[in-house]
Amino acid sequence: MSTAIIDHHARSIARARLALEEAQAVHTAAVGEVGRLQQRIADCESRRSEITHRRLAGESSEAEATEFVALAGDLDVLRELLADAQAKADQLFPGEQRNALARAEAALQEHQQQAEFDALIERTREVEAAYVQALGQVWEAVRERGHVRTFGEVFPLHQTLLNLARFNSFTGLGVRQ
Repeated sequence: MSTAIIDHHARSIARARLALEEAQAVHTAAVGEVGRLQQRIADCESRRSEITHRRLAGESSEAEATEFVALAGDLDVLRELLADAQAKADQLFPGEQRNALARAEAALQEHQQQAEFDALIERTREVEAAYVQALGQVWEAVRERGHVRTFGEVFPLHQTLLNLARFNSFTGLGVRQ
């Protein structure tokens, strides 16, 4: 695989990772806001519960009654804010950025696998050329001797090679497809 292709994929992955990190930071902040609002709601509900217990025990004051009513209004507003914050956090979920990173990494892996396959084919072509050259040398030596009619009499090809040529498929290698 060429350096330019590797560099291209490395830059793509780096950009995708950076975008994901930035999106995660924004999403984390939004989720943090949801958590703060949930805590404020829990605090208001807890305070209302305390006032209710004191009122039932006959220990409440007018200030607590006023606070109880105010807490109800606060809870309504906080629940609306929570719904908005939750919707925003859901919207900011970095799913697309995660997918972009996965696509960039998959593209690099695909190119690496293709490069490995291309190298294997190239090496096989080199071996094939050496084999054909060696067979030519065998044939020349046989011709110098002058008494053999066919190449197969001198150098019968391996059955695997015959099968590969005959079937033009990998079944010649004994591989099941």
